[in-house]
Amino acid sequence: MTKNDLALFKGRYKFPNEVQPQLPFPNERADTVFEGWICMYVKYFECGLRLPILPLIIQCMHHYQLAIPLLMLNSMRVFLELIVITDEVGIVLTVDDSLALYYPQENTKDYG
Repeated sequence: MTKNDLALFKGRYKFPNEVQPQLPFPNERADTVFEGWICMYVKYFECGLRLPILPLIIQCMHHYQLAIPLLMLNSMRVFLELIVITDEVGIVLTVDDSLALYYPQENTKDYG
């Protein structure tokens, strides 16, 4: 992704003005973040994530003590779909509700 691509990406996914995305430097990895910053993968936005991040997703990440980039793409899709479906029928979903409907499992085969 180039700086021009980044500007188009920000517009396509309607980033709020206060959000300033930045491309990683060549020596940076997903776990190289600075105070006040968060790493996000493009695929999350392609599957429906928008900013600001929905409270339920933040609450679930706190519950599991995970940073968002550690959530597998399919799990992100499930959370987003649960939010959309319950919003359409007027239900406010809590973390406990989401756990009753979907319980992400830890990957015990590959740590790190």
